[in-house]
Amino acid sequence: MNGASQSFREGWTNLFERIPLLSRFAKSRAFQFSIILPNLVLFAVFLFAGVFGTPVGNRNIIIIFVWILWWVVLIGLLVPFASRLWCGMCPLPFVGEWYQRRKMIGVGPKLFGRGLPWPKKLSNIWIQNIGFLCLASFSVMLVTRPIFSAAILGGLILLAMVLSAIFLRRAFCLYVCPVGGFLGLYSMTSTLALRRKDVEICNRVKPGFDFTFENGIAPCRAGCPAGVDASTYVSLIAEGKMTRALQIIREAMPLASVCGRVCTHPCEAVCLRGTVDEPIAICRLKRYVADQALEDVEKIPTPPRRHTRKVAIIGSGPAGLTCAYYLALDGYPVTVFESLPVLGGMLRVGIPNFKLDKGVLEKEIALIGRAGVDFRTNTVIGKDISFDELRRSHDAVFVATGAPRAKQLYVEGENLPGVLSALDFLKDVNLEQGRRSLRKVVVVGGGGTAVDTARSALRWGAQSVTVICLEARSQMLAPEEEIRLAEEEGVRILPQMGIQRIFLNGHAPEKDLEIAHCTRIFDTSGKFSPVLDTSEVQTLQADEILVAVGQETDLTFWEGLNRASRLAVRTNQQTELANVFAGGDVVRGPDVFVNAVADGHRAAIAIDRHLRGEDIGGEPISLHPTLRVVEGVPNAILHREEREKPVMLSVLERKKDFLEVERTFTLEKAREEANRCLNCGICGACYRGTER
Repeated sequence: MNGASQSFREGWTNLFERIPLLSRFAKSRAFQFSIILPNLVLFAVFLFAGVFGTPVGNRNIIIIFVWILWWVVLIGLLVPFASRLWCGMCPLPFVGEWYQRRKMIGVGPKLFGRGLPWPKKLSNIWIQNIGFLCLASFSVMLVTRPIFSAAILGGLILLAMVLSAIFLRRAFCLYVCPVGGFLGLYSMTSTLALRRKDVEICNRVKPGFDFTFENGIAPCRAGCPAGVDASTYVSLIAEGKMTRALQIIREAMPLASVCGRVCTHPCEAVCLRGTVDEPIAICRLKRYVADQALEDVEKIPTPPRRHTRKVAIIGSGPAGLTCAYYLALDGYPVTVFESLPVLGGMLRVGIPNFKLDKGVLEKEIALIGRAGVDFRTNTVIGKDISFDELRRSHDAVFVATGAPRAKQLYVEGENLPGVLSALDFLKDVNLEQGRRSLRKVVVVGGGGTAVDTARSALRWGAQSVTVICLEARSQMLAPEEEIRLAEEEGVRILPQMGIQRIFLNGHAPEKDLEIAHCTRIFDTSGKFSPVLDTSEVQTLQADEILVAVGQETDLTFWEGLNRASRLAVRTNQQTELANVFAGGDVVRGPDVFVNAVADGHRAAIAIDRHLRGEDIGGEPISLHPTLRVVEGVPNAILHREEREKPVMLSVLERKKDFLEVERTFTLEKAREEANRCLNCGICGACYRGTER
């Protein structure tokens, strides 16, 4: 949407916000029926005049003139002042409105039992145009060829019925409404999104109101493992209510600014806006809101201590920090034990500064500290304090030690000097220690850690950086956007290649790597079993080889624990020991940030229930109010609006230092992007309602 149309929209269609009396008047049934009834009368007169004629003659000039005048008046009033009242003038209320409601609120069985997705390549606006042109033809031909006009209208209604029954999120009015085409073609001043009909079936909770979740929640909220209510906070951002938006986020995500930078945003993958053009930039909107509040950490009051039973948390990564935060909010005395000299776990030492500014992380950890959490760094469980002693001195323990150990390559020469784990390298980078002169660097691996390592090596002065991985370029586990940024910065990617051996070539500290084409990664049973084609072997030179082929847990502190790779938990994060809980990578294996946060939150709820004497062995704790997702969200008019892109540092600026590459949205960009939301998770406004 360009600036002119945006300013027009804000200047006119927000009159209902500026004049509450006008809003109440427009929402009233009397006003709506004052539009419906005259339109029905005129429509009936027009129809009968076309079939039977009028005293004026078969030309029916007066009828046509009155019909056109009525539409002009409605367009002149309803487009700028109350664009969402268009549905109130539908001449087919007994068919269209009834059928529309069935689709919208899910009354009765789905006709034909279909539910196919509408092809994404077909823009909604063309459907509007077809309806507009067909009804325009009907209006002209009605006065001269009643049979033809009846065939056009009847065929259009039949086609609309069939299409809306077969396809998901397609409603009857979408195909027959001529105004949709009119607005889309000519006005471009409003976005009409049909809403759920009744307040009683609103699918989210607003403080102070009594709603249920019978109708489901928005796909973005259901798609977030941590249960963050994206549909609500995005709508609040669009309205400029940033403080309230942040409150909604922190109900489920204490590390909001961090999440806005490192989350894999599964919420965006299921965003319904993606069926129109591109998903809402939910993650970046979260980052914008959270960043605005980072300077006010000291103003946040510490909640009162309401319990005496103590909780110990091992590890200060996302799972441990999340669990600590919500237990502290509940009033428990919580102590977090961290083996490193800094807090944050892999967030602090495993993610480079150009992706996650450590000042941002430290401020969010300070916020968790304000909740009443006590932190102890440089404390190794099993060395400084035994695990049994920790259990005896605390009423509950949450193990969130992550997966801090690097996996090995198991190839000849991996123990040579200059071959080290990418995790150790990133730790040196993030703690600003052990900086060394780099020339030719080879990174082994295709995940996010490998790409982060390669980009960090460039910033540490490496002359060339090459990434080799077993996967094809399209199958690399690292996000495509990060791979693209790495290539822009000068990283060379060699996909579908594996290392056969590493050996010294006599030019210390250079080493040679023999690499070959990878023909298979997993065997038929799914077991990791790569096969290299050794008929053609290439050689690479490197003075530093950084291995990023995976991570594993380290539970040596748990004496007598018989385990293979990960810590097993029962229902609701509880281990074999009743007062010991676990979550995050130590349970899942190497996984994404948001899943660790979800585990930490569930563990906090489970620990609270356990300490209050409740049985937690039953149903799994859900972070969502319901697992049902909103279905059949019809969108009458949707302009294709380009997704807002963040400002990025140039390639030359990026390689100079470790400054964050991506900039946070501005207020203007944040509100523009939030306004693209279809509000499929927001209701309380009838689809015949106003802009509010």
